[in-house]
Amino acid sequence: MKKKTGFARLLFLASILLLSISPLRADGLPNVILMVLDDMRQDDLEHMPKVQSLLVAQGLKFTEAYAVNATCCPARAAILRGQYPHNSGVQRVGDGFHNFRVSGAEAETLATHLKDAGYRTGLYGKYFVDYPEAKDKTYTPPGWEEWVAMGNKKGYYDYDMVENGVATHYGSNPEDYVTDVMAGKVVAAIGRAATDPRPFFLYVTPMAPHDPATPADRHLGLFSDLKSPRPPSFNENSVTDKPLWVRELAKLNSTQKTTIDNTYRDRLRSLQAVDEMVESMVDALAAQGRLDNTYFIFTSDQGYMLGEHRIPYGKGNSFEEAIRVPVVVRGPGVAAGVASSSIVLHTDLMPTILDLTVGGIPAFVDGRSFRTLLDGSVPKRWRSRFLVEHPLEPMIDINFEPPPHHTVHTKRYTYTEYVYTGEKEFYDLSTDPYQLTNSYVYPSGTVILGLQIDLATLKACSGASCVNAEDDPSP
Repeated sequence: MKKKTGFARLLFLASILLLSISPLRADGLPNVILMVLDDMRQDDLEHMPKVQSLLVAQGLKFTEAYAVNATCCPARAAILRGQYPHNSGVQRVGDGFHNFRVSGAEAETLATHLKDAGYRTGLYGKYFVDYPEAKDKTYTPPGWEEWVAMGNKKGYYDYDMVENGVATHYGSNPEDYVTDVMAGKVVAAIGRAATDPRPFFLYVTPMAPHDPATPADRHLGLFSDLKSPRPPSFNENSVTDKPLWVRELAKLNSTQKTTIDNTYRDRLRSLQAVDEMVESMVDALAAQGRLDNTYFIFTSDQGYMLGEHRIPYGKGNSFEEAIRVPVVVRGPGVAAGVASSSIVLHTDLMPTILDLTVGGIPAFVDGRSFRTLLDGSVPKRWRSRFLVEHPLEPMIDINFEPPPHHTVHTKRYTYTEYVYTGEKEFYDLSTDPYQLTNSYVYPSGTVILGLQIDLATLKACSGASCVNAEDDPSP
């Protein structure tokens, strides 16, 4: 405990040394911190006490927030471009950065728009899985004034970092723990902003709780008696109604259950350093007098399976545990301690941030701004359905991922079509929230027919037509 307290105090004192109280910006534009974790489940949020007190209690939490693709690179492209994967061009993990760069999508992102509008921009953490490429090991993408990105050798210790064009290696000492290193760099960046008249946008992307979910030494003893969640879908008794890729999974044995519990504990332990990181950032903003003029958005790239439907680990599917993500917003005009059940997606983050800052949402964006929801309002018209897509084969080294498929998700229903096998899944979440019974029957009634039409429309949508496809009632 002394180590934990000492670390938090050290970061705070460092922020005080770096920061001096500065006048409000003349232009009045707000600062933005977008924090995207890696593989954090929505229900992990309850085990982060500082995020709960500093962000959730002081801001708005979306209870119906989703990834449009539950794998890393497509999700991160959706965040930076506001597009579904079929429009961003990033549809799988392994070549996500390459495709994002060579397609030209990287040339116009949230970062480039804010930088062009006069914002000081910085990335700290993970960019894409396959960044950087061997031919350009210190590459900095357009739009980023400060660039501190994890290199090809990733980990919580013994990892590489590309820091403003310089390749740096960090070792295995306690002070090299990656989340702590990132925390120090972000606090320092906030400190440097004290003498800069420009507003700032910080894109903060910690590795936690991605496997191997290595905790900092000071957190090793936490959650020792905690077991992973055991919803009715955990180690599902019968999967005879599920598609073949699930039917082939055997029931979890005792060793697998123990591994899942240990993994869950380490995931939560790894999140505690992120929890402290959030506190250090909030303290640094408060010390500058800028907390009230900063939007702090907290989310994850996707969720994670922990034994649900017999899937021992992983993501890349369209079950609720994989696609649900936390989204919490604190900032000017945001209702405090409020929960919203409006559906929000990764594709909404870019247009929302632009709407909150400089305006001018690009026509290619598939998402929408949720700015009008931040005061706790219930909109008269809002998204009623969305697309989850996994259209390409998973990488061969990723286990427990399904074959290619597309899903349309509404408040009540999920309907999935598998590309090659022709299999289909249909769940009524109002009566079957844990997706235990695949109720697809063909020929079926008007509900499934409407969902089939919705799915076909969403798969072909782009820009404004995606908004219309998400809103319009089913034919």
